Amino acid sequence: MTVKLVIFDCDGVLVDTEPTTNRVIASDLVKRGLTLSDHDIGELFVGGTIEAVSKRARKMGAAIPNDWVETIYAKMFKELSYGVRVFDEVDVFLDALAAQGIAIAIASNGPLDKMEITLAPSGLKARFGRQIYSGHDYTPKPAPDMILHAMQVAGVTADETVFIDDSATGASAGLAAGVRTFGFDPSRKFTQLGELAVDKVGSMREIAGLIGVAMPALSSEPAAPAATAIPEQPDHFCPGCGVERTFYARYPWHFCDDCCRTAVDGDGRKIHTFNTDLSGGFGFRIEGESQSYSCGGILAKINNRPAIIRDAYMGGIVAQPWTTSSTVGTPNRTHNSLLPNATKDAITPIK
Repeated sequence: MTVKLVIFDCDGVLVDTEPTTNRVIASDLVKRGLTLSDHDIGELFVGGTIEAVSKRARKMGAAIPNDWVETIYAKMFKELSYGVRVFDEVDVFLDALAAQGIAIAIASNGPLDKMEITLAPSGLKARFGRQIYSGHDYTPKPAPDMILHAMQVAGVTADETVFIDDSATGASAGLAAGVRTFGFDPSRKFTQLGELAVDKVGSMREIAGLIGVAMPALSSEPAAPAATAIPEQPDHFCPGCGVERTFYARYPWHFCDDCCRTAVDGDGRKIHTFNTDLSGGFGFRIEGESQSYSCGGILAKINNRPAIIRDAYMGGIVAQPWTTSSTVGTPNRTHNSLLPNATKDAITPIK
């Protein structure tokens, strides 16, 4: 039957928030007598609710106070406000669904306040509109309540619906609702999905192919026949790691997302970048510091290579190698310059 509704989990499917939230939880629990790695946090708590995390941590010996849920959410929201990454081709997939008239919704165990922080800057919150459902308002997953409600609102049957989640807890809700369920993991390890009988996929493009939704071809795929000759686009390889990536004419030498996340200043401190509003804008902060900065972009280092990082056209962040011929604007302030032979090891914000 034709798919008429696609329901997404939020964290770990649309936006890559889980490394941040896992790190916040692990850091907090250490202070309360329970030492767990980020990996352990993910294995133990992924896909659940913070209330469930508090109960589990207390049973494991952590000194969890009664107001811990409110406290940990405040810490999470602060860290997430510095910016999160949207998974590859989410927007392209959403565009393809819209082109075919397929409805979309979100069913997440997280609170709406959290999704406001993680989805609004990239424009995803606006795209889903009122079809965003939280486990704080409905029985959380693995119960199927949110999925069933989204189907009722869209006026579709289980056969016309698919659900995408990255955890066993969430995917179980899709199975309970009787809908085709995809287990999503870009790393293709699928450790968080266990032995669930779901379609395991590593990309939005893969899901699109399995449900019969056409997406634009990648540069490495054959171009569709055209009436007139179109110059062949060159392959693009990330200048940081050499991995082949989608070619964008506007940013022909862009670093891949994985390399962008390794950006550091001259002292080797990790840099977090983010959009400052819905229309884009650029901001950054140094890991371990609470203060954030807004500017036109920065000169930093990625894999020990000078790079210019700034907001991308239509939102997002883009980084490209910096050279003496790069058009970067004029430094308006120095917070530490990363360029070789600079008088200070630092980030150079640009107008």
